[in-house]
Amino acid sequence: MFAMRSLMPVCGSFVGAALVVAGGLQAQEKPAPPEGNPAAAESKQAPQEVPQNTPAPAPAPTGAETPPAAEAKSLARTVKVQADACSQASLRGDFEASLPFVPKKLMDLMGGRDALKKMMEQGQGELKRRGVTIDSATTAMPEEPKNHGGLLVTLVPTTTHLTTPQGKVVATSHLIAISEDGGERWVFADTATVNEEKLATLYPALKGKVKIPAATARMVGEK
Repeated sequence: MFAMRSLMPVCGSFVGAALVVAGGLQAQEKPAPPEGNPAAAESKQAPQEVPQNTPAPAPAPTGAETPPAAEAKSLARTVKVQADACSQASLRGDFEASLPFVPKKLMDLMGGRDALKKMMEQGQGELKRRGVTIDSATTAMPEEPKNHGGLLVTLVPTTTHLTTPQGKVVATSHLIAISEDGGERWVFADTATVNEEKLATLYPALKGKVKIPAATARMVGEK
């Protein structure tokens, strides 16, 4: 994996996943096809297998308080709406619209608003340089949020479809969704870059409380 991975720790989880996939593929430029037989050179460029991990089920967080059922379902719907807004803003390259969804502690760690925005733009540029296109990105309904010492937390599953120089790829990952105001406003971190250790650094109350499933990536047609 390459260093650009660390530049996309925000709600566009599909962008972080795409950068990880691009690094794993180690794309090479295709040689120019010989005159009169373009298919010959094309056949020599065999797709490389994308590294993938078998996702492990996430056990229930320990020491968590679950809000009442009706409230928890309402909170999950709010998370989904805001995760979609953030992800779609990142997908269309509108980083101004996605920055409000970044945890302030994480933004400060990355050097502030302007520095993080520049890093996000660099991440998109790196994808383009490597010939990777994000075809679509979707989020699934998150689990009902848990309360850990006043922090509401849940994971939002994401699926990203990519076109790479080696072929079509499907990548899965998660967003960590966190609310500090009872569930009205949510911020998101990309688990492609913010692992459990980094999460505990940002939010000490969450140390050992959130189990992050492994990200996966596979070529279309593989099982």
